[in-house]
Amino acid sequence: LTNRNPVIAGIRFDGEPMDDSALCIGEACVTAEEPTCESLPQVELCDPNEPTGCKEYEIAPIVEESDNSELDYVASTIGGKQARLKEQMWIRYYADQGEIARDAKRLQDASEGWFAEHTTKWTVPEKGEGIAHLWTVVHDNRGGVDWARLSICLGS
Repeated sequence: LTNRNPVIAGIRFDGEPMDDSALCIGEACVTAEEPTCESLPQVELCDPNEPTGCKEYEIAPIVEESDNSELDYVASTIGGKQARLKEQMWIRYYADQGEIARDAKRLQDASEGWFAEHTTKWTVPEKGEGIAHLWTVVHDNRGGVDWARLSICLGS
């Protein structure tokens, strides 16, 4: 039996796809040089005294169902039912500064199918400096994984 790993094509930040200057995907993140603030999207630090509260940004990996939806042959044949069950997939979100609103989201369920809505929100930190890193990690239920890192410059 073969199993493809999930495929992340990019990351959307506040609804916009990010370019390569702010993004690395998979193994490229291991050897990627730390970007500089000049080449990154910039956000202002949170001011807790602001009446509107701290700014939140939507984040989500760019994942296409056609690249990631795979039949789980083992689960489909258990009990002789010959169901056409898809491989389960989910997303985990991480940040080294700021807060992630919901750090786990379903991407695909064996029987319910693909979940096109899989964004979460990142809240800018009150304190910090330099570059914040946001990760999205896509897992499947048979050990497959892909990840991407987005770098955001924190302003004052």
